Amino acid sequence: MSESNSQKGSDVTGRQSLLKNTLVSWAGHLVFIIAGFIMPRIIDDTIGQSALGIWDFGWSIVSYLRISGLGFTSSVTRYVGTYRAAGEFDKLRGAVTTVAFIQVCMALLVATAVIGLYFLLPTQFADKLAGHTEEAQWVVLFLGLGFSFELALQTSRGVITGYHKWGLQNGIASGFYTLNVICMIIALKLGGGLKEIAMVYFIVTLMAELTRVTVVFKVCPEMRIAPKLASMAHARTMFNFGGKTLITDLVPILSIQTVYIFLLSNLGPASLAVFARPFSLIRHVETFMKKFAHVLVPTVGAVQQSGKLKELQDLLFSAAKYAAALALTMMIPFVVFGDVLMQVWMGSDYVNIPLIVLLGCGFFLPISQQPSFRFLMGMNEHGYIAMRAALAFVASLSIGIPILNSIGWSLDRAAWIVLVPELLAYGILVPIHASRVLQIPLWRYLHRAFGVPLLCALPYLLTLLGIKMAMPESPVSAMGYGALAGGLVLFVMFWLLLFPEKVKRKFQKLIPTAAR
Repeated sequence: MSESNSQKGSDVTGRQSLLKNTLVSWAGHLVFIIAGFIMPRIIDDTIGQSALGIWDFGWSIVSYLRISGLGFTSSVTRYVGTYRAAGEFDKLRGAVTTVAFIQVCMALLVATAVIGLYFLLPTQFADKLAGHTEEAQWVVLFLGLGFSFELALQTSRGVITGYHKWGLQNGIASGFYTLNVICMIIALKLGGGLKEIAMVYFIVTLMAELTRVTVVFKVCPEMRIAPKLASMAHARTMFNFGGKTLITDLVPILSIQTVYIFLLSNLGPASLAVFARPFSLIRHVETFMKKFAHVLVPTVGAVQQSGKLKELQDLLFSAAKYAAALALTMMIPFVVFGDVLMQVWMGSDYVNIPLIVLLGCGFFLPISQQPSFRFLMGMNEHGYIAMRAALAFVASLSIGIPILNSIGWSLDRAAWIVLVPELLAYGILVPIHASRVLQIPLWRYLHRAFGVPLLCALPYLLTLLGIKMAMPESPVSAMGYGALAGGLVLFVMFWLLLFPEKVKRKFQKLIPTAAR
């Protein structure tokens, strides 16, 4: 069967499988959420709060290394989807081959830098690491080398998702992450420390990446590494797209990691551990949204190829509306019961109500606009946001850090440095730019995106607040009752105002089946 014929009858745009791919991505990420609750508590209980802060510090260093990815994975996802939809398989192979070569070269540079950091830490951070310098060295070494192997083989991720094989991608990621967590817990229970769990991460990461490379050629039949098709033209195309993606993905991460390092220097590793926990919950919510948003990138690129503006507009409205509803569903209980959750999860030392409320309210808009931003990415129209986001974060760090060095650091003050530029760039500029690119009046976008979700969320918010205020002596029970009552209220509102008829019919079919 020819390559072109092999595409007949298949949904190469991925639009028909958007819901399925999103649900699969969310299901896979549940493993990361569960592990995100388990591992910090176990590290805190077994080797201490300061050790947990060192673990966070190690990941901060690795986050800086992610610049070396140059945004190429998103480029591969986008262009594999676009070239496949157009039947341009030589371009597909050339793009993938070019990126694979570049990423292997970058991985070698990263490995060299990581080894250098291993020897540099004792001279630069010994007085800041509260007696954990040697452990920090091993953490940075193994986490950094793990990332270098991930980077060298990362092209396979973009190919798998460009082919809309989200179930496979998330199955590999969640399966090996589960193995990672189990092995790290065993290492800690056997008396190991940060060095041992970092070593576990390195080994399992290598296994995961080799597995992904092995399966990619079996499930993507047109995919072959063809050195003769690699070219500077492909490199420029992929970098032009990936560079903008790199800025938008990494600037917020680098911003918060920079704040982490200044908190470590000024308040110590224990305070960093307290600060990082609610931020980790916010990032899980954001990742849930990005799982939905990432599915859109190859789909939008393929639909754009057909030149159907009305179809793109309708797809944007749907994505923005469901994104706002999902963000409200998760952020409202975080604001109302975040203190209770933190108490149950990590203990009273980790509860900081002003920080929780600030993060929950402030990050709603940036998180809810992630699908709209990824929509722009699928159209290769995200450079406008990328540049302004970079300027906003540089300005925030340049102004905020000297001010806090002068007036004193605190956890909620540090949060503002990260929050303000995210709110401006991704919460406010994204809807403005998306409306302009897709030729939609801004008021219409805002109405379609937020009108119904806010109407559904109001009784949900009132229910949670009412239950918490009615049970001040039993906050954990209030959280449980709030989840049940609030969930019921929200489901009713979604049924009446949000769910499309197709989804309602599926629910109605499930009820008699379950009854039988």
